[in-house]
Order: sequence, then structure tokens, then C-alpha cells
Amino acid sequence: MKKSANISEKVEHIPTEHPFNDYNDAEAQSQRTSTDVSSKKRRWSFSSSSLRSAGTSEPDDPHVVSKRKFMFKLDGAIMPIAFLLYLMAYLDRGNLGNAKTFPGFEETILDSHEDRYALLSAMFYISYLVMQVPLTLIAKYMARPDLMIGAVAILWGLSSTLQSTEFNYSGALACRFFLGFSEAGFGPLMPFYFSMFYLKNELGKRTTIFISAAPLAGAFSGIIAYGIEHIDYKIASWRLLFLIMGLPSIVLGIITICCLPSRIEVTKWFNEEERAMALARKNTEMSQEKIGYINWRHVLSGFLDFRTYLNCFIYMCINVALSSISNFLPQILTDLGYTGADAQLYSVPPYVCAGGWMIIQSFFSDKYQMRGPVISINLLISAVGYTILIATDPQSLNARYGAIFLSVMGTYTAIPLTLSWSASNAGSESKKAVAIAMLNTIGHTLSVLGGYIYPDSESPEYTRGFGICMSFAYVGCIVAAAHSAILWYINRKRDREEDLADVGTPDTFTHADKAVGFRYTL
Repeated sequence: MKKSANISEKVEHIPTEHPFNDYNDAEAQSQRTSTDVSSKKRRWSFSSSSLRSAGTSEPDDPHVVSKRKFMFKLDGAIMPIAFLLYLMAYLDRGNLGNAKTFPGFEETILDSHEDRYALLSAMFYISYLVMQVPLTLIAKYMARPDLMIGAVAILWGLSSTLQSTEFNYSGALACRFFLGFSEAGFGPLMPFYFSMFYLKNELGKRTTIFISAAPLAGAFSGIIAYGIEHIDYKIASWRLLFLIMGLPSIVLGIITICCLPSRIEVTKWFNEEERAMALARKNTEMSQEKIGYINWRHVLSGFLDFRTYLNCFIYMCINVALSSISNFLPQILTDLGYTGADAQLYSVPPYVCAGGWMIIQSFFSDKYQMRGPVISINLLISAVGYTILIATDPQSLNARYGAIFLSVMGTYTAIPLTLSWSASNAGSESKKAVAIAMLNTIGHTLSVLGGYIYPDSESPEYTRGFGICMSFAYVGCIVAAAHSAILWYINRKRDREEDLADVGTPDTFTHADKAVGFRYTL
């Protein structure tokens, strides 16, 4: 399409003459008039909020109807595939914990060496950490990052499936290494991909719906493992588990390549009116970078910005608990007194509750445009859960099982909010790509601890494992609150120093998050 090509050539600074801009400007002016000083302080988010409020105040406005149809179409094209991708990624990443409880796995793969499982669990994170930044920058450079998303899904599906064929420990290590390598091109890329289409006050809900596939995967893995353990088949149950969970990822990767939208400027999902609207929406928050362009000054800024490292540290605290939950929850439940298949089944309810709690919290966070306080509260909930696990007697099954609910709910809820927080505050696409990739890289550096802090010798108390997770949750809670306070102070300082009366779109193309008119999400 010739028009599409012309648009992609001009996206270094997107023109603002679009059919929806008069509507946006009128709504923004009305909102500024009615909210006076408060509006001035939050000028950076007026467009998205005005569109939202307009949807309730003028339901018959043709622009509002078009916007609703557009958002419905956008969500329908992106969210189901993204959700299923993360569901399968998390199933394939965490099925090792279920396989460990199956008869024959330890004897065949681990050769009855307890320490081998810890390395096998950690091997995923070795390649996962190394490859995230380069793969995310490559995807940012591409006109069709959807191709990379589909390709890595096929690769991790193959890696997971091949675990069913390995007859020794070395082969299992290789499969886990390539599983981490392929998911490194997916984990940080999806929040970046969402930010190409959605505004700041839309990111929290979408990222949470995406990440809510993780606790759902935990629930599904328990149900699937429970069913497989009751199947009388000539293939060992742990091998069947890897096959059933790995093959769908390959199919889904092919579907992704065919169906997931590419960038706004070139995707065939939009007609010209929808494309203009999508570009106009994004242009209200930041000036866009052209396809195939990386601002290396912003890349360096992403590496040097102290806010990047504060987010990374918070994410690191979250992931210490997360990595241990995914790989050890069935074993922990077994040691709490729930036998084999029942341990798989009892791992389901905490994950289901976590999924529902995540979505509730994301709507609250988006409505009030607050990430740090909500993250802090949920890490406190997680820390309280681990405190109860330490303080209660191992025979108090009900109390300890209830504490697991708190730990899982608090930990999982903090993940998508931290990701969307980092994406919202980077400013430019180049800095955003680095900030999100670094968040996943540094944030997962201590995930390898998850394979070592629950040794069988400390069952069923697991005082060391629960204590480490509790400590990181409390520290993460404090740092998230402090980070939010720092951003609030910076925003107030900019409010005093900047005259926003004549500021249009913040020039993030040149200045990233330092642009006049840019405000951080708290």
C-alpha cells in the first residue's frame, strides 16, 4: 500500500493533522478549563484520559464510537495471542517443577543427584539473562517485531518438546539453555511491543492481562500434571508432560507470525483512518522514532539512568520469590503433607486467586496512574505470607497453605506493574527497549537462587528459603515506595520550573524522558 509506505517514511516526527486531533484538542481544552491547576500538573496524560472520559460523556460522538471500535479491534488482534504466548512460555519454563515430582525423572535425568536439579533449574536463566538486551534492540530496529516473537515461540516450543527425548543430564541442560535463549527474545519484547500501541494509562491493564497468564499457567500445569500422572501409557509420564506442553508452542508461534500486528506504520490490520488514529494517539504522549532507527544516545542514557536500576532492583526482589514458586511449589506442597497427585492439584487455587487479584490491582493502578504504591503494597502482602510460613509449625497445614496464597498473589501482582512502570517512564523507544531489557536481565540475576534455597535436607520447614524470599519482599516493598516518592518530587520540581501553556507533544525523540512536558508515572 503506497500510503502505508509514505507514512513509514515520515514517522521521525509524526504529523499531527489527523481527523481525531480536533476532537482530542477540544476535549483537552475542556478538561484543562475544568480542572485548572490540577490539569496543568498532569498535562502529560490529558489526551488518553480525555478520550476515556469522553467515552462516558458523549456516547453518540462519532469520534468516540470510532475510538471504541479501534480499541476493540486492537485488543482483539493483540491480547489473545499475547496471552496465549505467555501462557505457553510459562508452562514450558515451569514444567520442570512438575516433572520432578513424577516417578522416574530423578533416576533418569538427575541420576539421583539432588544438586543437579538446582543447576538444571538455573540453566534457563543463564542464557535468558545474557540475550535479553541484544534481542530486544534487534526487535526495536525491525519493521516487523512480530516475526521475532513468532520465531522465538517456535524455538522454545522445540526446546521444551526435546526435553522428552533426552536420556541424560547433559541433554536436559542443553534444552534448558536454549529454552532460556528463546524466551529472552520474548519476555522483555512484549512490554515494549505493547508500548508501541497503547498509552500510559492503558499499559497497566494490558500488561497485567498478559502476565496473568503466568499464574494461570501455574494452575494449568498442576491440572495437566495431575491428569498425566493418572494416565497409564507406555511413555513415561514426565516425558508425556514435556510433549503435551511443548508442541502447542510451536503451533502458536506459526499463528503469531501470520496474525500478530506489526508496527502501526506498516501493519495490514489497520485501514488508513485507523492508522491515522493510532499514530495520533501515540503522538499525544511522545514524538515517534522512525522504523530502523536506534538513538544510541538514548540507549546509553538507559544504561546510566539511576531510575532504571531502581526498577531493576525492585524486579530482582520480586523474581527471587517468583523463580522458587514456579519450580518448587509442587514439592513444597508435597512436603507440607499433600501427596503426589494431590500436590499438583492443590497448587491450582493459589494461582487462580493470583490471576484475579492481579487484574483488580491493575485497574486500580491505571485509574490512579500509580505503580510504585501498588507494587509496594503487594510486596508487603507477599512478605507477610512468607513470614507466616516461617513462624508457623510445619504441621499447621491450613495456616501454611493460606500463607502460600498471600505469597503467590503478592508476588505475581507486582510483576506486570513493574514492567509497565519501566515502559511508561523511559520516554523514547530506544531508551524504552534498553530499560525493559535491563529490567528483565538484572531483575532475573538472582533468579538462579530459586534453584538452591529449597534443598530437600531442609524439608519441610524450608526456613532458609522462606526467609530469603521474605527478606527480598520486604526490601522491594521499601524501595518501590521510595522510588515512587523520588518520581513525585521530580514531577513537582518540573511543574514549578516549566510553563506548560504552550507545550505540545513532549519532544521525546530528542530528549527522551528529559523532554519539557514529560512527567513520570508514580
